[in-house]
Amino acid sequence: MGRVLVVATAGAGGDLQPLMSSSSALRDRGHALTVLGDRSVERSSAGLQVETEVLPPELDLGPALGGAIRDAMATTDGDLVAAGPIVRERMTAWANAVAGPVAHAIRTKRPDLLVTSLFGVEAVHDADPSCPWVVVNSTFYVGPDPPRPLEADFGPRALPLIEGYASLLGSPDLVLHATDQIFDLSFEKLPEKHHYVGPLGIWEPPSELPAYLDEPGDPWVLVSISSQMQDDVPIAEAALDALGDRPVRVLLTLGPDHTQASSERCPRTRGSSR
Repeated sequence: MGRVLVVATAGAGGDLQPLMSSSSALRDRGHALTVLGDRSVERSSAGLQVETEVLPPELDLGPALGGAIRDAMATTDGDLVAAGPIVRERMTAWANAVAGPVAHAIRTKRPDLLVTSLFGVEAVHDADPSCPWVVVNSTFYVGPDPPRPLEADFGPRALPLIEGYASLLGSPDLVLHATDQIFDLSFEKLPEKHHYVGPLGIWEPPSELPAYLDEPGDPWVLVSISSQMQDDVPIAEAALDALGDRPVRVLLTLGPDHTQASSERCPRTRGSSR
């Protein structure tokens, strides 16, 4: 069977679950996996019993992205439009640094296939692998000629970064979009190497179930935004507004870069967590 290098970059955010679910399927078919990522990936993949190589701590994605956003906001006095190019520049520097360990892993592991996520596309592109490589996109279509402008779905601070990733999605040998054409505005112009594959299974790092899930009461609803810092608190607020009058208990997860004060709607929830 083949050797597969999985460039996971980070164990946070929504990119990891479909990436690891698809990678686990490759392992179950007899392929040998090596996972390259930061320390959070090492913790998350501990139960998979696969070889793991850990990036240097200064290349952890979470602190790099959070630091880029904070520095950009400080430099521009909070101007989201002006902050976007700075975030993009900082994350390009991060990707260039990650490309070194990725290239080293390619030379030493000699994989037959490399698999990564949207956050890994620039680092892998810079590493210029000689083997075929695949991007697993965890969200709606990102790439050339989208069905509607990116600014309709992304805030101005994130827009240059996502535009940069989209511009690179002609390079992989295969791009899998973990959604459906119907959910993607019935988009009919996927590039030749892009495919809709629907949800890629359910994978979560091993953990114990919280005790409160067994407590009697109304059903639980999980409202979750990215664990990487983004402009997505309004999405959570919209969900909380929709659920406010329903007979449910709501758990809101905000991620490490937000506090309960980040959302004016938090007092209406049954619980919140970072």
